[in-house]
Amino acid sequence: MVLSLNFNRHIVDENLFNKLINPIKKAIKDTLKGNDNKTVRSLMYQKLEELNRISFSNIVSDLCQKAGLKVKRDDIELFVKCRNKLVHEGTFYSKFSTIEDKKRWPVLEDESLEYLFLLNFVDQILLGLLKYEAEYISRSGDLLNKKHLIIRKDSLK
Repeated sequence: MVLSLNFNRHIVDENLFNKLINPIKKAIKDTLKGNDNKTVRSLMYQKLEELNRISFSNIVSDLCQKAGLKVKRDDIELFVKCRNKLVHEGTFYSKFSTIEDKKRWPVLEDESLEYLFLLNFVDQILLGLLKYEAEYISRSGDLLNKKHLIIRKDSLK
C-alpha cells in the first residue's frame, strides 16, 4: 500500500518567498539600526524561512481531514499545545496548565492522561490515513473516567 499525502507546507511559493528574503533582511537591519549587533541579526535571519511555513495546527487539521476524522477544533488545539510543550520544552503541558485549561480539558488532570490522549489522537490519525475500518480498541480507554491501563514500574521488571 502506498500512502500519498501531498501537503503544501508553504504559505506562498518558495521562489516568490525567496525574493522577499533580502527586503525583509534590509527592513530588519534598518529597524534595528543602532540597537543591534550582527549576532542578533543573524539569529533573526535564521528564522525567516519559518515565516513561510504552514502552522503545525493547520497541518494536523489537514491530516485529520485526509484521514476522514471528524475532530473537534478544541481537541486539535489541545493536541498541538501538548505536542509543543513536549517538543520545545521537554515537559508535559498538564504540569503548567491553568485551572481553566483543566476544566476545559479534563485529560490535563495528570501527565498519564495527557500521554494517553496524545497516543489515542495519533493512533486515530494513522489508522484513518491507512483506511483502517475494523474494530479499534483505544489504549487510553475512557480518559475521563480513568478506565485506562496503568503500567506499574514493578511490572516492567
